[in-house]
Amino acid sequence: MDKLKTKLREMANTAAMERGMIDGVPFPAEIFIETSNSCNLKCVMCPMSAGIGRKAENMKFEMFKSIIDQIAGIIPRVSLFLSGEPLLNSDLAKFVRYCSDNSMYTRIHTNGTLMSGQAAKDLIDAGLDELSFSFDGPTEERHMKMRVNSDFNKVVGNIKNFLRIKAVKHAVKPKTLIQSIYYPGESKETIEEGLRKLFSDVHGYETNVIPLHDFPKDMETSARVKPESRKDGYTAVCFVPYNRMAVYVDGTVVACCKDFRGKLVIGDNKNEPLLSIWNNTPMRELREKIAGKRYNEIPFCSNCDIAFEKPAVVSRRFPVLFSLAKRAAFEWIRRSDRGRR
Repeated sequence: MDKLKTKLREMANTAAMERGMIDGVPFPAEIFIETSNSCNLKCVMCPMSAGIGRKAENMKFEMFKSIIDQIAGIIPRVSLFLSGEPLLNSDLAKFVRYCSDNSMYTRIHTNGTLMSGQAAKDLIDAGLDELSFSFDGPTEERHMKMRVNSDFNKVVGNIKNFLRIKAVKHAVKPKTLIQSIYYPGESKETIEEGLRKLFSDVHGYETNVIPLHDFPKDMETSARVKPESRKDGYTAVCFVPYNRMAVYVDGTVVACCKDFRGKLVIGDNKNEPLLSIWNNTPMRELREKIAGKRYNEIPFCSNCDIAFEKPAVVSRRFPVLFSLAKRAAFEWIRRSDRGRR
């Protein structure tokens, strides 16, 4: 049911994006909640390593509860991470339990260094739906080069221990991913094979090997956009301000889940309800620029690779039927949201 709710919202918000809507956009399918803005590693590809210009702290349960109470039954998917390592927050399992009690799909990304046996049991028992270990293996040399201050053997042991505890409990959840990035010139298949070999003595996981996602100091200095991608100018409308929102540990709301430094602040949960922020003046102004592909007016977004993406050509077996389904999802979701603004 959670997946269906998420899919319907994604379809509705895609329809809103395609229509170039600025106001009255259906509420997002996903919210990122920054349970901690601290981290115990200094990963070479992460802006946390250079500092994010904010006080290091963990979200208090009272703040978290106020957020969930506003969106329960509306936003179906909750990602309990943003800039930091979520396991640094001792209330993380309590957060997961509160979401689970409110029938919300919850997921976390962790570097695995703090995944003790007790933490594993607590998260599984709390009803966590999805857990991704940002591992970056499969070799110790590669892992330590990318994840400065980590402990390769400890992390491998923690991941295996988590999977064994999950097996002993006969738990279907959480869906467990062991994730690694690959650089240009590296073989995705070789890394996948290495991960499967390293974790061959445990079960109940999937590998997820993805291209390097370079987080520069600020998005306006991004090195990810290739020169050949720029020749046609801005070609895409970003889906993020139509489908996601993010809340910092202190309640500050930003429009992009890649914004760790408060470049796209659109409101504050302490002063304005979250659902009102979604279509408030700053958000409408941002959507207007993005819908018009005026990324040059948004320094944070001006070099983001999403802005230069070519529209995907999607081959569907029943394109007309899919278009009608998307339209129906938009109308149904919009009606259901109308009384909640």
